Amino acid sequence: MKKAEIDNAIYDDNTLSAIFKNYFEENNDELNIINKIFFAPTSNSLVKDVPVEQVMTFIRKNLVLPMTPISYYARGTGRTDLLSKLFEKLSDDNINNENDLLKSFIDKIHFLNSVNDYSFNKNLRINRLALETFLWMFGILDQEDEKYEFSESLKIDISSILS
Repeated sequence: MKKAEIDNAIYDDNTLSAIFKNYFEENNDELNIINKIFFAPTSNSLVKDVPVEQVMTFIRKNLVLPMTPISYYARGTGRTDLLSKLFEKLSDDNINNENDLLKSFIDKIHFLNSVNDYSFNKNLRINRLALETFLWMFGILDQEDEKYEFSESLKIDISSILS
């Protein structure tokens, strides 16, 4: 077994994790979008064969990152345990709501992909860390019950901020 498979084994019986994993195993195009915007070395190249387990680690981290105090996360110690416990809490709090979480996450990914594509087509600078930061921001807005809309103007504003 590879390290990612071993690390992810604790989530094998987790319903939320299983729903996400099954979705990405069945929707390769969606997996390719995540690979392109968060794993590719350049903004519009594709990374081949990023294991689903590695993508799942990324997804779990980004689902719970908005629940994490930034000062605690920045310290780095105990981060893995914290993220694991927060994911367990998120799963427990969202029993029967897993598909809504999946849809919300996919909507964010699609929007950030449109930001990436827009920036690339306009020759604007873009990078995966900036896109991850906006993914984190949308998660915080969700947690705070703040309303936002994935609009054309927001896409242009984000692209402008990043360039």
